[in-house]
Amino acid sequence: MKRCFTWFALMLGTIGFAGCGPASSDKPATSEAGHEDHEHGDQGGADHGHDHSAPGPHGGMIIDWGGGKFHVELVIDDAKKEVTVYVLDESMKKSVPVDATELQLSLKEPVMELTLAAVATSGETSGTSQFSAPLPMSDKEIHWEGTISGVVDGVPYAGEFHDEHEHDHDHDHEKK
Repeated sequence: MKRCFTWFALMLGTIGFAGCGPASSDKPATSEAGHEDHEHGDQGGADHGHDHSAPGPHGGMIIDWGGGKFHVELVIDDAKKEVTVYVLDESMKKSVPVDATELQLSLKEPVMELTLAAVATSGETSGTSQFSAPLPMSDKEIHWEGTISGVVDGVPYAGEFHDEHEHDHDHDHEKK
């Protein structure tokens, strides 16, 4: 009887462990810009030496794009009625060409999805770091909150953003 109970306990434990693996997900890694408490993947949320609230190299809003490997910079040009996203490195200082042909910009208000096409940039021989799309309305009519997503080397990336600088949309990021 004792032998049967031991065998049963051993089998139950083996079956139990077989179902206890890390959960996998096809969802892209997401990050939220403009918040001090956002996740940074396997960096454990540690301060990794840069400030996401500071303007990027093109004067736009910096967004962590999937855990710190990449960042994207969102630049709005109301005069040209155009939105441009630049893919940046971990330090948020250098543009990084990627193999994507387009990125998606999803806005919450008004609800809108823009496809940003790859833009050939001088000096980049393989891929591009710049993606643009025309704005269908004035920058002042858009509440800049949403997600930028895309696929790089077969890996989906996404980053959430919210422009916390409630200003007159001159994008100098100084409070008026």
